[in-house]
Amino acid sequence: MTFLAQSDVPGLAVQMPSGHWRAVDIVPGTLLVNTGNLMLRWTNGRYKSTKHRVINTANVERYSMATFSARTSMR
Repeated sequence: MTFLAQSDVPGLAVQMPSGHWRAVDIVPGTLLVNTGNLMLRWTNGRYKSTKHRVINTANVERYSMATFSARTSMR
């Protein structure tokens, strides 16, 4: 899953089931949650992975920071 803190810089778009891209509305002070492949498996396909892209059309810089965590089991 991806958690995105919203800012006032536009550019994020998600791909709809029909295939067209929709700009994500900015709601300041909120988190946007993109489900990933794990959620797809956990829900037997009910919650799809979110294809997304960023096209920065604003005249300001846009920053992203990613962090990853993996849990392994020891048997």
